[in-house]
Amino acid sequence: MAILAKKGIETARAARAVEETLDLAALANLAELRRGMARRRIDVGQRAGEELCRGLDSFVGEVAQLPPSSKYLLNQSILRPLACGFFDTSIFFSVLDAIAATLPGLSPKVRADAAYAALFEGDGVNPEPSTQSSPQLL
Repeated sequence: MAILAKKGIETARAARAVEETLDLAALANLAELRRGMARRRIDVGQRAGEELCRGLDSFVGEVAQLPPSSKYLLNQSILRPLACGFFDTSIFFSVLDAIAATLPGLSPKVRADAAYAALFEGDGVNPEPSTQSSPQLL
């Protein structure tokens, strides 16, 4: 401010110039931090997407080993949520809820439990159904 005052710049205009300069300096210093945070969010999203794809691939493999009668029942369970004619996240979770509710009643139980674990547990170790309203993926 003293330098600007020596140059004859009025106080209000000088204060505005100093404030804008400090704002720009702060933005420049924070830009790298923001880029790092954004990169970490992207990395987390990519890992979650890859994990979801692995879980879905495993689920498909397990369902393929079910007998036709169990596959039929599983297909029937998801018809209702899909009947609306569009697909969004709400429908996706309704389909997952239908799958989670149907799998425990299918046979052979070992295969149905493995399919459930592949989709909802991620590690194939804990085939117990989730108590949450929408099953968690992986």
